Amino acid sequence: MHAITTHTCRQSFGTKEFLAGAPVELIMKISGHKSLRDFYKYIRIIPEEAGLKLFLIFASSKFLSLWNQSKNQSLKKR
Repeated sequence: MHAITTHTCRQSFGTKEFLAGAPVELIMKISGHKSLRDFYKYIRIIPEEAGLKLFLIFASSKFLSLWNQSKNQSLKKR
């Protein structure tokens, strides 16, 4: 069994907030990290989680782009 320390709580917080989509800059400010390199070494994500996160970012940006295009086209028809 592992002890729960302030370090593990901080690491868990950073990881969960990152996966939930919180801005990295905000998490770094709260956790006290000064560099992205240290931040990304600190959080614990498995490759599948990283892949899912990237997919969701891509999917949402592509969706928003398509939605804006269709919205603009419908406005032109008016």
